[in-house]
Amino acid sequence: MSPKTTLYKRSDIEALPLELREEILSHLDFPSIKCLSLTSSILRAVCFRRIFQALYLRGIVTTFLEDLKGQAPMACFHTIKIEGLQQDVSTDLHLWCSKVHTVKIKDANIGNTTILPSLTILKDLDLSDLTFSAVDDYFKLLANLPPTLKKLTVRGIEFKYHQSEPIVDNIVSRGAALEHLETDSAEDLTLLLKDHCPISLKSLRVANVPQARPHDLEVLVQTAPHLIDLRLDISTPEDRPVSLPLTRLKLLSITDRTESVEAIIQLLSSPSDVPSALQVLSFSFPFNQSPLYYSLTDSEQKKQLGESLDTVKHT
Repeated sequence: MSPKTTLYKRSDIEALPLELREEILSHLDFPSIKCLSLTSSILRAVCFRRIFQALYLRGIVTTFLEDLKGQAPMACFHTIKIEGLQQDVSTDLHLWCSKVHTVKIKDANIGNTTILPSLTILKDLDLSDLTFSAVDDYFKLLANLPPTLKKLTVRGIEFKYHQSEPIVDNIVSRGAALEHLETDSAEDLTLLLKDHCPISLKSLRVANVPQARPHDLEVLVQTAPHLIDLRLDISTPEDRPVSLPLTRLKLLSITDRTESVEAIIQLLSSPSDVPSALQVLSFSFPFNQSPLYYSLTDSEQKKQLGESLDTVKHT
């Protein structure tokens, strides 16, 4: 053996079982992990999963996959955000994403949504400013989302072609049972309340639904018996719900941008034979609506809203 030849000796940390190496890495900051990844090929592979837990793809095109050419795909990402990307990278990303639990796709090539059904532990999904060919395509995607999904945010969903009713025969399975829903427009919520929509709202506990139409809001409350947190944004008098059962809600947040307070007082004072569980009431309105605040903080008014109400917030 040549005197210049040396045998590679594994370091103590390399000799540890994978579980212990992962535990050590969990206590290191990002710069330390990055430095450790440069010491050997073995540690590089271990550290890679720690360094690349979140993937952000922005802009019209991305060089991400080209930059990682030669690197064997590994399931390291936990979060993926795709914004403005006009490339369809779903096929190339597939092998990297089996541990992804959070996804946001905004204003991007609609083909990137095809990766979603394969994300078996997906919990939080944000779909924003996307254009589907028709409602049927949107519903087919929702129908095939993983049952692990608990939070869904939809904003500005549009369609190229008008379709009176979805072709439900093409939906191969039921969608997830949501616990948290956020929408941005009345149209976003209306679609999710259609009879043919495969998403289940029966387990819904939190709903942030600004601009919701009065009828849709009442349907939502009736559809979601476990709803305890509701957030509304009222922009016009026509947006005000006439009646709303508050008996199950624990937190109600209302932003009223109109000029009149009578309707909102009537809404909150709707009589009920069941004691209200409301604990926190938060509302925002123009400064000239200050009489509403004094009305709602009046002891007699609070009693009508429910004995459990202990916090009234005004901004």
